[in-house]
Formats: sequence, C-alpha cells, structure tokens
Amino acid sequence: MNYTLRDLSRAEAKQVYEKQMVRDFPPDELKSWRAIEKMLDEGMYRTCGLFDGEELCAYAYLLQAPGVPLMLLDYLAVCADRRGQGHGSVMMQQLAALPQPLLLEVEDTAYAADAAELQTRERRIHFYRKNGIRMSAVRACLFGCRFTIMYSGEPQADQTIYDALTATYACIRSHVPPQLQKDENFIITL
Repeated sequence: MNYTLRDLSRAEAKQVYEKQMVRDFPPDELKSWRAIEKMLDEGMYRTCGLFDGEELCAYAYLLQAPGVPLMLLDYLAVCADRRGQGHGSVMMQQLAALPQPLLLEVEDTAYAADAAELQTRERRIHFYRKNGIRMSAVRACLFGCRFTIMYSGEPQADQTIYDALTATYACIRSHVPPQLQKDENFIITL
C-alpha cells in the first residue's frame, strides 16, 4: 500500500460531501456544503483525503479557528468499500502527525442510551487511544450532543484544551443560523 495524505481540491471536497458524507453522517450532524464552502473561503477549513495511489480510502474535514493552536477534527470517515482494512488507523496516524494538534469530540460514554450504544462509544474511544489520541477532562454539549474531548500530540493542560475548544466553538457559532447561536447549544465544562 502506498498511502498519501493530501488536501482535497474544492471539486474533490464537494464530490466527497455529495457522494460520501451524506451517507456517512446523520443529516442533523452534517453541516451544509454552503457552510463548509464559506469556511473554506475564509481559510479556516481544511479537507484531506487518504489515498492509496489514486484511490480515496478515507477523508477528514478539519476546522482551524483563527488564532487557535489546535484543529477540530470535524468529520472523519473511511470510504464504505474500504472499511475494516486498517485505513482508519492509517488516517488517524497521518492526521496526528500534522503540525497542529487535533481536538476530537467523542460521544460521552456516561450518556449512552443503552448497552449497545455504550459499547459503540467505548469502541470509538479505544480506536482513538490506540492511535495515540489522549483523553482530556473537558466535556462539551453541542446542540444537545454530549462529548468527551480528546486531543493529539504532546500532553496538554486541560485549560489549554478548554480554551482552544471555546474559541473553536465561537467560530462555529458564527457560522450557524442566528436561531441556533444560543448559549445552550454551546456548553463546555472543565
């Protein structure tokens, strides 16, 4: 396998959005293409693909809020026909090697609805940990979804993670419709 992580062109990013992301993410978790495109135009969004030769294996969409030293891993998925083959781990290792550390929102296990959901959440956390991602004490509630915040790179103080996430959420808040910009949609605790 000859893996390469590279930025997607605007056309490639839109194609991934239209053909992959709309299937890979629930509609209530997916930003509109227009919102993503606006953030791309403003230079605060990055779209990456993991390629095996010319074949896309996985993709990630990242948000870099101005002045924030960590990037939010907004979306990550392995292409449907490539799942279960280790591409997710390769993608995480490539992303973790980027110069800016990553912030990750992982569904909080304390709020799993049942045993099956708890197992899924624990499996995701295990996946990230085995790929070098660290757990913080920071928790967030974004639009009613409760998250544990993880991060890549060297150990960071929880206050650093909290500050980075607060600035990142302020950026996200400015890109959602006014009716969604309420404080109760953006809660972060340390």
